[in-house]
Amino acid sequence: MELYIRPQGQVEAVYDEALPLEALGRLEIRRASAVEPGADGSWTADLAPVHGPVLGPYLRRSEALAAERVWLSERLAEVPSGVEQGEAQRGAGPTPARLGGGGDVQREP
Repeated sequence: MELYIRPQGQVEAVYDEALPLEALGRLEIRRASAVEPGADGSWTADLAPVHGPVLGPYLRRSEALAAERVWLSERLAEVPSGVEQGEAQRGAGPTPARLGGGGDVQREP
């Protein structure tokens, strides 16, 4: 699990239960995506809540979940230091500092 400590003191992460995150203080967790089955039995990861793409289709739900985690983790790691939501100019989405994974956004103020 990777934790990102921002210049303003927030700790941000792709949500995981590997660490007791509540020990860091008050948590803010939000859904960042939806992994859903399609009519044909395939799976997609819809990242629309964070202005991202729809990933897939995948044969297995686990593949969609893995793709979702990779996409969210990459965006979270790309956030320039000191950039707040809405300030990054990335074209297809918001500042990844607001993202999380496993479908959730985690932000520790």
